[in-house]
Amino acid sequence: MSSDGTTRLIFTMQSDQSTLVANFGPFLPLPISGTLQNVLNLVNNAESSVTNAINSASAANISATNAAASATAANTSANDAAASATAASTSATTSGNYSTLAQSWASQATGPVNGTTSYSSYYYSEQSQYWAGVSQAVVAITASLDPANKYSGITLSNGNLTATFPGTQAGILGNVGYSAGKYYFEVTFTSGNNSGNASVGIAPYNEPLTNQIGYDDNSGAVGCFQNSGNIYINGSNKGSASSFSTVGNVLGVAVDLDDKLVWFRTGTGNWNGSGTADPVAKVGGISYTDTGKMYPAICTDSSTVFTANFTGNFAGTKPAGYYPWTTDAYHYVVPVATAATPGIVSAGPGLIVNTQGQLSADSYYDLAQVSGSSTISIDLTTPVPGYHVVLNAATATFSFANFSLPTGKALRLTFYFEQGTGSNTITSWDSRIHWVGGSPPVLGYTIGNRNVVEFESIDGTTFAGYYVGQIN
Repeated sequence: MSSDGTTRLIFTMQSDQSTLVANFGPFLPLPISGTLQNVLNLVNNAESSVTNAINSASAANISATNAAASATAANTSANDAAASATAASTSATTSGNYSTLAQSWASQATGPVNGTTSYSSYYYSEQSQYWAGVSQAVVAITASLDPANKYSGITLSNGNLTATFPGTQAGILGNVGYSAGKYYFEVTFTSGNNSGNASVGIAPYNEPLTNQIGYDDNSGAVGCFQNSGNIYINGSNKGSASSFSTVGNVLGVAVDLDDKLVWFRTGTGNWNGSGTADPVAKVGGISYTDTGKMYPAICTDSSTVFTANFTGNFAGTKPAGYYPWTTDAYHYVVPVATAATPGIVSAGPGLIVNTQGQLSADSYYDLAQVSGSSTISIDLTTPVPGYHVVLNAATATFSFANFSLPTGKALRLTFYFEQGTGSNTITSWDSRIHWVGGSPPVLGYTIGNRNVVEFESIDGTTFAGYYVGQIN
């Protein structure tokens, strides 16, 4: 190419004088061994080659540009794919969390779900089932005289509200007791003979059934006596009310269990024999100390009929603020608790549940009352720790019935043998009793004497008999 930009073809003869070399500018030396036409053809071919080279270079540049663009697009796609993968992973995690939460809301048994203050539907379902069981367990009952807590010779009728007494000292309690609240009931002298040893009042559930309520029972009971109207606690005269010794007389009893006070009134007369005594104002009440449940109680030693009224339509006027004795009478049918189904448990022997639902060991033990006849048979199907046996027959036999000792268990029983009518004895003891010392005890003969005897079995076939001694 010349200085003016024109491409020139330069021919140079080689030294052999037969070879002509053509130069296209400074490039492409072409040896020419033919005619000039051949040389021109070669030149044209060279020019075409140059053009093709330029075109190829341009195409290569375009391809490189396209390759760079494709690489950029591929990098962008890779970044987008990574972001999509991250989003998919996050979505999967979120989905898993929601699945876990959904499962917790559906089935978490205890505690708030996921730190909230709410509980799962399963929890509320279980609670609903629990309280449904509770509502079914609480059943109202009607207060009456108690067939299970009476002297054996007493006959009940009129829905267990009327008691016919046999003519020997005998007692009966109501089936509902309270340790708090204010309640009222009435007892009518329906028919029969009045007695100076008959009394009506309140007593603990373990009241001796062959003693005079409030007088010789030493139980903390409060008794108003039929003929005198005198009010006794543990043999001590605490005051007096009107007598109820005429057939048809109605004795009203108002009990404030919160303040441990009792008032008695015959018909519409004065409370506790005083014009100023008043259950509503808490004035002139007879104070007692028993802190447990107290039950309506009646006793007499004559052939008499008494009728109790615990529900209403009273002959006298019920004090304002006091409720009929039957008002809050309930018993509980305990539903069975399992690992899968909530329920209520009841306290067994030796355990108590207070009003706050706390379970603890009972400081007291159950004492069964037994009125002795000529045949004293102690049913041990469900034994209790203590038995109070009153001897009323000149001679008697003593035996255990329905005794079965669970494997790995022992049984120890304490018996209080009391002289009821005096000079009574047990002439025959259960053959399974083996007396420590070799001989059965000689029991006290005087009325009221109490002898303590203990029996223990560790094999289910024999009893060791221990005579502790006479205590009065």
